[in-house]
Amino acid sequence: MKKTTNVILQSINVNIIDTNSGVFVGDNLQYNWNSSIKTSTGFTISGQKNLAQGNITSIVKKDY
Repeated sequence: MKKTTNVILQSINVNIIDTNSGVFVGDNLQYNWNSSIKTSTGFTISGQKNLAQGNITSIVKKDY
């Protein structure tokens, strides 16, 4: 026996949506849906009277 699942929402509020994301409402079918993301980050120091000595940051990007 097939079960029916229903979710009833009065509203959908999206405060933050990330890269390669989606919100789909109603009857929908996504064909050939794909996503990719690439992030390259180092670090930062903020504030007052901070000391950083002898640090090395390296980002190697082999996908260009």
